[in-house]
Amino acid sequence: MSTSTLLIIAYITSVIKDDPKKPKLDRSDQKLGDRIVSLLRQNEEGFLEMSEETSLTTNAGEVLDENWDPQADLEKDELDFKGIASPQYVLFGKTLVAIEKVWEAVRWYPLQKRARNGGHRRREPSCMYNRFKFLRSEDDLKRLVAYEKAGEIKPDFRAVIAFISERLYEMVIKSINEGHILHDSTLYTMIAEIKDEFKIETSFVGSHNWLNNWKRAHRISSRKITRFVSKKKFMEKEAVQEEMDQFVKLARKTFEGYDPLRVYNLDQSGFQKELYTKRTLTETCSQDVEISTSSASGKIPLRLLVVGRAGSGKLTFIRRLLLRLGGTLEVMNLTSRNTAANETGGQTVFKKLHIDYRNIQKVLETACKFYPRLGLVIIEDISLFYGALVDDFDELIARMKNKIGTMFGDVHVILVGDFLQLAADDKKGQPMYKWDGFRDFEIRFLSTNFRQAQDTDFCQRLDRWAVGLVNDDDANFLEERSVAKNPSTVQEDVAAFYNNQKWDPVNSLILTSSNKDAINFTGKDFNGRGIHDLIETDKGDD
Repeated sequence: MSTSTLLIIAYITSVIKDDPKKPKLDRSDQKLGDRIVSLLRQNEEGFLEMSEETSLTTNAGEVLDENWDPQADLEKDELDFKGIASPQYVLFGKTLVAIEKVWEAVRWYPLQKRARNGGHRRREPSCMYNRFKFLRSEDDLKRLVAYEKAGEIKPDFRAVIAFISERLYEMVIKSINEGHILHDSTLYTMIAEIKDEFKIETSFVGSHNWLNNWKRAHRISSRKITRFVSKKKFMEKEAVQEEMDQFVKLARKTFEGYDPLRVYNLDQSGFQKELYTKRTLTETCSQDVEISTSSASGKIPLRLLVVGRAGSGKLTFIRRLLLRLGGTLEVMNLTSRNTAANETGGQTVFKKLHIDYRNIQKVLETACKFYPRLGLVIIEDISLFYGALVDDFDELIARMKNKIGTMFGDVHVILVGDFLQLAADDKKGQPMYKWDGFRDFEIRFLSTNFRQAQDTDFCQRLDRWAVGLVNDDDANFLEERSVAKNPSTVQEDVAAFYNNQKWDPVNSLILTSSNKDAINFTGKDFNGRGIHDLIETDKGDD
């Protein structure tokens, strides 16, 4: 191990132990050491996520084995269920049976008349075997009785996995044909979407080994991207190919009338791309790997989602970004709240574009103001919107740029929000965390709570409360900091506490409104109970 490496390790150890004597490192080594320390701290706080990806790579000139059987790499159970159209199946012997059909057998098996001992009388086995061909033994009939007693039939786990595999392949092929970049992380997201769409209750997420076997079985491998083409050209690929062949045919005929030394090729056109990746998953036999882009100008618009909790510096990030841009780019800085608009120098979506949840379609149907120089759209508190509104907003921005059909009019888009903070009204549509458009965004997390950075205990409590984990100790914590002990005088106590301003603004927990008025509590809000009764704890109802 080199001396430089040992010094970096010593530096990391001294930082973790808060040792004032730290070894001196050069700038690059210290940056590496600080980065490792940051990763270790994120791991302690539970914010570090690790992923592993294995890719089967092939070269364009590689000769593939024509005798290779892709089914050899399929799991045996998946092979048995090949072509399954629904996850709602169970297995009787080697026969795949829909759960609806099994319920039909369960309901038909018992007779209406009771036996002398009061138990159910049931039909003869031969009668059941003739009516339901998937029943072949006494054990099968016992399963019907067990299903009747349980009141539910859970899908066969193997059928569920096989169904997910089939749907995953369909989604992957569709994405490849549409020119999307795919990685293992994308496939994991697709599996989650399949489970959500078909309401599949299973712990299956697709292990690392399972995904590798799945890619091998379906001949999906990592290939180098050969070219980027505009979305329009990608969708019109066949027509462009036909025009190109016709052009080559006519050009060759024309060139025959000239000396070869007098013919020059001056075409040096091409896309200059800022590549986020050089490879993508595609079919193993592919020679050309084309990826569609939303812009033919050679620029890939930024799609960035910044996720951070309260106190993590989201508004500071926006302010510093705008300061750094310094007017070099026309920015539309939008929020959902007046408070955030005031703090970042922006405007609410509804004030800027004169829309609300009720008239968005009317705005889309009318002529809108063009913003030809618009280069960046920032939307703060994105989690408080809902998917359909953002889709309409996407269309509106495209119209403003006169680029209908492109995502947000090919401008840079930065969405900022806290997805543990949900919109209050869930009746307006699908919540933002289910929005499909996020698949085109890079995600960055703000993991440090600067607002309560000096109070580790309070930070940990906030982390738990954000995901609904509240216990009796938390109730005590809040009760000790309560400014009103008597429920009958809560209004007066809060008002007096607020007006006197006798508290430490850093270490005190206080709730105030933006217009300097005391919070309007009433005695019946508490109804003579303590704060323990107002907080749902994790101890249950004992």
